[in-house]
Amino acid sequence: MKKNLFFALAIAAMTSCSQNDVLTQAPEAGQAPISFSPQLGNSVATRADVDLENTVSLGVFAFSNNTAYDNITDMRLRYVADDDVPGWYLNPRDHYYPADGSAVSFWAYGPKGNVHLKTIACDPTAGPSFDLSLTSVDMGPTAVDVFVTKAVATGKLATATTPVAFKLEHLLSQVKFKAKVDTKANAELYDVKLYDISVITKGTASYSAGSWTPTGTDVTWKPVDQDDTQAVLTENAADFGELVSVIPGQVTTIKVKARIYKKNQSALVVEQEAEIKLASTADYMAAGKTYTYTITITPSVGKIVFSAPQITDWEAVTDKVIPKA
Repeated sequence: MKKNLFFALAIAAMTSCSQNDVLTQAPEAGQAPISFSPQLGNSVATRADVDLENTVSLGVFAFSNNTAYDNITDMRLRYVADDDVPGWYLNPRDHYYPADGSAVSFWAYGPKGNVHLKTIACDPTAGPSFDLSLTSVDMGPTAVDVFVTKAVATGKLATATTPVAFKLEHLLSQVKFKAKVDTKANAELYDVKLYDISVITKGTASYSAGSWTPTGTDVTWKPVDQDDTQAVLTENAADFGELVSVIPGQVTTIKVKARIYKKNQSALVVEQEAEIKLASTADYMAAGKTYTYTITITPSVGKIVFSAPQITDWEAVTDKVIPKA
């Protein structure tokens, strides 16, 4: 009896496709499954260099006439390589456009499965929304990037062989540091070690309709702390510490500590501390950008100076974003 009921329901589903149904059974006339072409920044993800199923993949929402499809609500999108037509497909792959030719609207976010994202939802016109929470141990280079589509993408049966193009954008900012010694004023008499950097920022926020609303209290991330063994700085600015992933515009203070020693000796001459406040509009950090501060230390007078940040596009961390083409 149960078996007969199952087949009856299956036949009914195949013969009556409403505008809000995406077919999941075998398509008629060789219809191609829904496929995608995601792009993150300027990088089109044409093949997968890491296992996106287990590391970084996308969550997809689908709508028709502002009504969500029950079977494409926060569904995983992954790259399929072992197929006659390799590409990005929903998982499971057997999803097809409505037979009546109606258009389907798609939104996406990533990474799906990011433990820092909670209460994930999607509005048919405003796109994905969620809560983000980063603790003081989550903001370094091991933190996975967060990205969304900021414009809806569409597809329908008539264009089934053309992948749906997703343009994804980074939602976080990055802070990075370089450090050097000013060689003036008998600097050759000293050794300088930069041993502590603190970035103070809001660690929790809600994202909705394309913007962040900060919540909670400040957290501190230390890309370098006093327990790290640091090399003596030279006059050439070199990368120092780790990348810091932050919610755009929420960094309030950056603090630095340096120790100045007699040349080739363990005797400490002075310990110096400096900080910068990021309160003005000019210091606002935009999503998808990396802000690199150069820290210059003049050991003879114990002076620490921050440069204005060099602003570049997001610096990818290996295996943490959609692979480049």
